[in-house]
Amino acid sequence: IGQQCVGGLIGKPDEGYDNQDIRLSNSINAGTVTGTNYVGGIRGREYHRPGNLTVSCINIGNVTGNMWVGGIVGYSQGNSYYCMNAGIVTGNQYVGGIVGHQSNYTAYNCKAHDCVSVGQVYGTANVGNVTGYYESGTVEKCYYDKQVSPEYLGIGSTSEDVAGVAVGKNTSEMLNTTLSMTSFTA
Repeated sequence: IGQQCVGGLIGKPDEGYDNQDIRLSNSINAGTVTGTNYVGGIRGREYHRPGNLTVSCINIGNVTGNMWVGGIVGYSQGNSYYCMNAGIVTGNQYVGGIVGHQSNYTAYNCKAHDCVSVGQVYGTANVGNVTGYYESGTVEKCYYDKQVSPEYLGIGSTSEDVAGVAVGKNTSEMLNTTLSMTSFTA
């Protein structure tokens, strides 16, 4: 429980570490995460570094905030690979099952790649089952259960799902789909 930059494992790097690569892998959060802004099941805020990685992490805890709320990362300028969210994600703006707000930072190509969300999402603006608001960077091969929160698309700031980016599947398809799940070693 906190205010700004709250995460199930990391809220944000301490002063002096925001310009260094921080890699977090093979981790699970099962606790409830509550904050105001920049709230994530794994990380609250991921800073603009190409080596900032969140890999093979799983969130099963519920995540609640106001803005920039994500099942894995609240606000990302880094990279999320092979992550899964099964927790309920609730906020007002920029709410996503994986990332609340996906942004790029100048020369870096920040990514959300091979991620899966099967948790419910709730919000009022820029809400998506994968990413609430896509500003820039790359979202690829991400999947979500479209029966869990059918009122939202994969990316909240778009008008339709795009094949190969954020793809909704029925619950039965999600159970039968072979994803790159061998990378989940948490």
